[in-house]
Amino acid sequence: MLFNEDFENFKPIFYYDFAKQIHDNLDKFSCDNSAILRSVISRAYYAAFLQVKARLEDEGYVFSGYEDHSKVKNILIHDKPIQTELFNKDIQSRLFDLQKNRIYCDYKFQIPEDNEKWATQDISTLLYFSKWIVQNVEVKSFSISFIFLFYALS
Repeated sequence: MLFNEDFENFKPIFYYDFAKQIHDNLDKFSCDNSAILRSVISRAYYAAFLQVKARLEDEGYVFSGYEDHSKVKNILIHDKPIQTELFNKDIQSRLFDLQKNRIYCDYKFQIPEDNEKWATQDISTLLYFSKWIVQNVEVKSFSISFIFLFYALS
């Protein structure tokens, strides 16, 4: 069954660990590298995003699962106490870089000829940003509320 103890004890750093292990072992996969690298970037983003979201939940913000990405981004941009007391500009900037790259990896199938819209940093740098955010955003406890969303959808 999908919903077991391992699932409930998930922490965002596990997405980073997974992405890093995949990236470090690309030669062991027989599938297309593009799919693998896109997955690495996506998991790196989600590690950072979920860490930041969990910290915002510690501060009393409530997320529904729907439009959480834009809600987190809006909070980081517009909530001045959050900006100054919890998340410095480096965290915001790195999270937004990861998000931009994740969106491109998930929804664009060709790298543009001018390459401007593609990864602003190489994948190793994006992995570094992900780990840096997870390590620098302290979370009191992780909510497993997203599990209920899966039950509701099934």
